[in-house]
Amino acid sequence: MLKQIRTWKKHRVGQARGHKPKLWLAEAVPGGVLSKEQVEMLRDSICEIAELRLLADTTLETNQQRVYAYLSWCKGNHLKAAPCSPDQAENYLRHLLEAKNLRSSDHLKSILSSAIVWLHRLLGDDDFSLPKRCYRLIRAGLKLGELHHPEPSEPVTAAVLNDLARKFNINDRNEAVALLGAMIGYDTALRCSEILNLRRSDMTIHDDGSATVFVRKTKTDQTMRGAVKNLSRTTLAYMVRFHALHGGHNSTYLVPKHTGPDTPYVPAQWSRLLRAALDKYGYYNISTHGMRVGWAHDAFNNGVDAVRACQYVGWAGLDRFAYYNRNNIALDVGRSLAGA
Repeated sequence: MLKQIRTWKKHRVGQARGHKPKLWLAEAVPGGVLSKEQVEMLRDSICEIAELRLLADTTLETNQQRVYAYLSWCKGNHLKAAPCSPDQAENYLRHLLEAKNLRSSDHLKSILSSAIVWLHRLLGDDDFSLPKRCYRLIRAGLKLGELHHPEPSEPVTAAVLNDLARKFNINDRNEAVALLGAMIGYDTALRCSEILNLRRSDMTIHDDGSATVFVRKTKTDQTMRGAVKNLSRTTLAYMVRFHALHGGHNSTYLVPKHTGPDTPYVPAQWSRLLRAALDKYGYYNISTHGMRVGWAHDAFNNGVDAVRACQYVGWAGLDRFAYYNRNNIALDVGRSLAGA
């Protein structure tokens, strides 16, 4: 196996960053909702974000789409988009509830934030925030059952990954690439978009059959220093098998897309492949976030120090680690008290 890895290592290619995010929002602003000066400021701000890579490409695209939807709603209601009044923000919230049939409170907050709040940030208003009545309306929806908290994913632990590796058909490219991404996601504890943008040129293979990969930018890496993540021997060996069966050893990305070696998977595309494979084998309650949850579970159960675990993932505090392990912590405390 090490001989295979060394042979494969020679074929690594270090390519410069290829595609650039599409910056289309300023050109698509409906007439009458922003002034000419605001449109120019919008264009300059988005270009600066893209140039400095302050947001992941997928996040930038999603935010542009959400701002455009808000601008279109303002156009249809003969309103100025900015500054947004409390009444206007509340009316847009009600529009989202009716038009998009949203039921997740967190998803609704995310859309409002990346549409209205982000637009005001682009226009230089760093102090703008959603009115409190929007949050009260969302809380009321939760109490009345009109909204619900997001359903947590079942954790994809190492044991679950081993089971998936036994069931998934490696000769089926769709299943194989789904499992490859899941294995990388578990090892690195990264988000879906970050997994799919990992580059081969940033990976270092070690003589023991494991590897490390340098992550240039993550959502929580505000200093833009990057981070180093580990890839297990099992994951690297599966990657070698994948390339032997399906090609892709000259791809720019660790999770290679069959339609083009220099283009990463869009998260929604890869997620559909993973979802189809999971459904086929009876795993109905796992999302692409399950790898991070599973990593947190295994870290807790194997006695990894919580601070070190948070540093590896990139969490600023212990809250998220404690949230993912809330059931494990309750069981652990219960056993300790029972044995006292």
